[in-house]
Amino acid sequence: MERRAWQASADPEPMLAFLRGKTSDRKLRLFACACCRRLSHLLVADTLAALEIAEQFAEGLVDPEQRKRVRERSFEAAWLDNDEAQSHRGPAKACVCDALKRNAHDAAVNCAARAWHVSSDAADDAPSALSPARRRALSERIRQEQQAAQAELLRDLFGNLISPVAMDRQWLHWHGGTVRKLALGIYQQRSFDELPILADALEEAGCRNETLLGHCREPGEHVRGCWALDLVLGKS
Repeated sequence: MERRAWQASADPEPMLAFLRGKTSDRKLRLFACACCRRLSHLLVADTLAALEIAEQFAEGLVDPEQRKRVRERSFEAAWLDNDEAQSHRGPAKACVCDALKRNAHDAAVNCAARAWHVSSDAADDAPSALSPARRRALSERIRQEQQAAQAELLRDLFGNLISPVAMDRQWLHWHGGTVRKLALGIYQQRSFDELPILADALEEAGCRNETLLGHCREPGEHVRGCWALDLVLGKS
C-alpha cells in the first residue's frame, strides 16, 4: 500500500491486510478494542469489564489462561441475550468476544467487520415510515461512516508507516522528564483531550517535527496505542 493510499483510505480492510506481519500483536489488539469501544453504548458492565481484560491482555498484563476464560464467558453471554428490546446487544458483546481471540490479526479484522455490521443494523430501528430503499441507503451510509472512523483509528495507532517519525531522547530528558510524565498520564487516564498540552511540552523541549506535533493537536479520535503516545513512551 502506497503512502497516499494509506493516508486517504476510508476502508479498514485493505489497511489491515497491509499490516499483516508488519506490526505488533499489541497494536492490532488495541485496534480491536477501540472498535468495541465505539459500541460502548450497547455494552453492559460485565462486557465492559471483559473489554478491559482484552486491553490488559494486549498490554501483556493478563496471562493467556485468563484471556481464554474471559473469552469463553463473553461468548456465552453474547448468545444468551435474546431480549428483543436489546437486539443489538448480543452482537455487540460478540465484538468484545472477538477482541479476545487468540490470533491478534483475526481479532482486529473480526472486530472491525462486526462493529460496522452492528452499527449499520441500527437502520432497523429507524422510523417505520421509511421505505425499504431509504432504509437500505441509511444502513449503507452508517456502514461507510463506521468504516471511515475505523480507518482513522488505524492511522491514529500506526501513523504513517511509510515515513515513521523518530524520537529524540533529549526531548524525554527535558525539564525532569516532563514530556514522558505527561504522556504516561494521558495514556493511563485516557485523557486524550490533553494531547495538545503534550504537543506544547514537546515543542518547548525542542521538537520541531510537524507530523508529531500536528497529530497531538488534531481534534480527531485518539485511543490507547496512539502512535504519538507510543513514540514518547517507547511502546510498539
